[in-house]
Amino acid sequence: MNLSIENGKFTDIVGPNGSGKSTLLHCTTGLDNPTTGEVILDGKNIFKLSEEEMSKLRR
Repeated sequence: MNLSIENGKFTDIVGPNGSGKSTLLHCTTGLDNPTTGEVILDGKNIFKLSEEEMSKLRR
């Protein structure tokens, strides 16, 4: 899946129970690791960031 959201834009994530909405949000914020693929934010794979960089990302 590819998902692009412009800076400053609001986006709704909707779907039926069990469709993966929470998992998607957890992966995009670094709370869960995806089983395959990668999460790229501003050109960086967020799972290769240091703990300090991840902390800044979540703020």
